[in-house]
Amino acid sequence: MKFIAILFCFILSFNRSTEKNNTIQTGLYAVYLDISTYTELNVNADSTFTFLHRGLTGIGWRNQGKWKIRHGKLVLYDYEKKSLQQPNIWKIKKGKIINATQNILRKGMTLELQMK
Repeated sequence: MKFIAILFCFILSFNRSTEKNNTIQTGLYAVYLDISTYTELNVNADSTFTFLHRGLTGIGWRNQGKWKIRHGKLVLYDYEKKSLQQPNIWKIKKGKIINATQNILRKGMTLELQMK
């Protein structure tokens, strides 16, 4: 009987640790290479976002739209401009998001939550 109780507790704790993250902290997620080369994703509480990418050319590319959480990932949709420059699926980690979109920018690129 004691074994069953321990096994139940183990299964319960394992199940909790493998649950998908269904929330994201809103705010500015970004990575800066220098003053003219950076990527920013502002995730707003009203389920909208603004994306800004300035590559090595220094020319900025901006987009905005809506976001939702699906299967533990941040999904950007209903945006103004369709482009190969904007990742639309991001893995959510504590304090950061990771590009999970195939063949767009750099898969695996990490944007960290910026402190105010």
